[in-house]
Amino acid sequence: MAFLRRRPPLPLRRALVVAGAIALTGCAGGGADDDPDTAQRRVVTTDAGTIIIRTVTDREGLEVEVQESSVYVRPTKDTPRALLAEASGKPLGGRCRTRDGRTVGTIALYWRERSKDWGASLDVQGVYEDPKPFAEVVRSCELRRGVAAGGGTDVNAGPVLATGVFVTD
Repeated sequence: MAFLRRRPPLPLRRALVVAGAIALTGCAGGGADDDPDTAQRRVVTTDAGTIIIRTVTDREGLEVEVQESSVYVRPTKDTPRALLAEASGKPLGGRCRTRDGRTVGTIALYWRERSKDWGASLDVQGVYEDPKPFAEVVRSCELRRGVAAGGGTDVNAGPVLATGVFVTD
């Protein structure tokens, strides 16, 4: 019975841990019809009561965050360098949808050099006037590249860059 008291070798223990993690992941969903960003979605409420909801787009590696009624987009370590080279320093357009199906007007997200991200306040831009914080009602935000137009940038006309999905209910 001494063989029952011995621990399995370290490589076998590691393999068992990995196999168990894979099995648990499979039990939690992950089918072909599931939203690919589901595992990367996070909701945080700060001690001050600020609601922050985040998601990371799989293909572009962009973190899309809504804090109360502001929207931020940050590159992550997975964001392709070509995308960063093309988009950094230029405005993006955001078109968000709420859980009840409403489309919020186009948001101009401006590059913030100090924090190396894009940001916008829906209140300041006058595109969201509901009394509830936008973070409580947002379902998704589609991001577009801004295109040069008439000496400025048109954030409505560019191609879709990414869509951050916060809620799939």
